[in-house]
Amino acid sequence: MSNDSKSKEMKLASFFNEKTNGKLWHISRTFYYDYRHLLNSFRLPKGKRYFSLEKKIEKKPVDKAIELMNDLFKENEAIISQKKKIRVGFCVYSSAEWQCEKVYRYMEADDRFTPSIILCGLNTDNSLLTNRTYMTTCRYFEEKATYSLDYYGCEKHSDHDNTLDEYDILFYFQPSSNYLPEAINFAYRLQNQLMLFVLYAYKLESGKDVHVKRNLNGVDLLQMFWMHFCTNYPEYLIRKNKKLRAYNAIVTGLPKIDDLLDKTYETRYELFKTTSDTKYKIIWAPHFNMEDNMNGTFYENYTWFYEYARTHSEYSWIVRPHPRMMKGALKKGVFESEEAYDEYMDKWDELPNARVIPFGDYYDFFDSSDAMITDSLSFIYEYSFTQKPLLVLLPEKPRILNEEAEKLVKKGCYSACGSDFESINRFIEEYISDDPIKESRLSAFKEILDIRGKLGMSTSEYIYKWVCDRIYPK
Repeated sequence: MSNDSKSKEMKLASFFNEKTNGKLWHISRTFYYDYRHLLNSFRLPKGKRYFSLEKKIEKKPVDKAIELMNDLFKENEAIISQKKKIRVGFCVYSSAEWQCEKVYRYMEADDRFTPSIILCGLNTDNSLLTNRTYMTTCRYFEEKATYSLDYYGCEKHSDHDNTLDEYDILFYFQPSSNYLPEAINFAYRLQNQLMLFVLYAYKLESGKDVHVKRNLNGVDLLQMFWMHFCTNYPEYLIRKNKKLRAYNAIVTGLPKIDDLLDKTYETRYELFKTTSDTKYKIIWAPHFNMEDNMNGTFYENYTWFYEYARTHSEYSWIVRPHPRMMKGALKKGVFESEEAYDEYMDKWDELPNARVIPFGDYYDFFDSSDAMITDSLSFIYEYSFTQKPLLVLLPEKPRILNEEAEKLVKKGCYSACGSDFESINRFIEEYISDDPIKESRLSAFKEILDIRGKLGMSTSEYIYKWVCDRIYPK
C-alpha cells in the first residue's frame, strides 16, 4: 500500500474511532455461513425467530403455508398499530447500496414512525475491505448529520445484547443471510417483527442463468418477509418460481431512482477534474465479479483504460469500481496484494483528469457526466434513466439476461467485448457526440423503465403508503 493509501486508511480509522467513542471494532470473523447452525454460533434472547418457521413451511401445502404467514403478518400489524411510535430500521451495509432515502424521509415526517439507519457490516471475505466499507459507510451517514443512527459492528455485542429486537419493522437490501453479521441477520429476527425487502440493485439475470437457477429451489427466508418490493417484473418472476409463489411480492421499481428522477440527491462540488479543454466527462464503472459466467471484464482492460486516460487529457474520468472490486481483483489474480490494488487506484487519482470514487452515492456525477462505460448489470438500468450514451462491456461468456434486460441492451445501449479496444475507442470518440441510437433508447425507456407511470406515484411514496395502509387500514 502506498503512503497516500496508508494515510487515507489511518484518517478513516481515526474518524471512525472518534465517532464511536473509541469502540473501533474490526469486523472479520463475526459472520456465520449457515443459519441452521446458529445455536453453535451464539445465544439469542428468548423469543420465536423466523428461521424456526422454515421446517413448518417446508412440510405444509402451499396454500396452508401462505395462510400461516398471512395470519402471522395480520397479528403483527394489529399489535404494532396500537403503539404510539413505530420503530423502523433500515439495515444499511454499504453507502453505495443505500436505497430508501425518500422512504426514510416520509417516515421521519410522520409522527407515527421513528426511523433509524442501522449501520452493519457486510462480509466480503477480506477483512481490510470489510472494515473499509463499514467505516466509509459510517462516515457517509455521519457527515450528513441528518439521520438517527444505530451502530452494529463498532463493537461486538454480547450473547444477550440484541437490541435489534426493539424494532417493529426492518428494511433489508441483501437477499442472502450468509453475508450478514449475527447481530443483524434476518434469519434471527423475532416473529413479532415485520421485515421488508428491497434488492440493492436491479435484477437483470434470467431464471435460466446458472447462478440464478442455483438458488431457485425450495424455501428461502425472503418468503417469510412481510413484503418483497421487486425492482422489476423479471425479479418478480424469480419469486414466482419459489414454493410460495410470490404471495408476498409486488413490482415497484427501485426507490433510489426517485432521487435521480427528481434530482433530490445532494450535489457536491464538481467531482470531475476538468479544464477549458475537456471534451467529455466519462464514468468507467467496472464490476468486481470476474468468475466464469459472470460479467466482470476488469482483468481484460484495466491497463488499457488507465493508459487511455493518461494519454487523452481531453476526456475527464470518474472511476467507479464496485465496492467489492478489491476482493474480485485479488481472487482473479489481477493484483498480487491489497497494496498493489490500492497503488493502481492511486495512480488514477493522481491523474489531472481522473478521480476514483469507490463508495457513497453517485447520482450527482451521473447527472454531470456525458457517458458511461460499464460491465455492471445494475448500472445498465440505473444509468439508462439519464438518457445518455452507455457502453456495455461483455466477457466472452456473459450472464444470461432476462428478456427485459436483453431488449434494453439491444435498443438502448452500445455494446462491445471487454477487450475490443477498437470499439471502446470508437464509442468514446464518435458515438458520445453522434449517438445514433438516441431515439431507440428513449423508446426502450418508455417501454421498460417507466414503472412510476404505471404506479401513478414514485416508488418511495408507494412503499411508504403500502406500509401505512397495512398498519392503519382505512
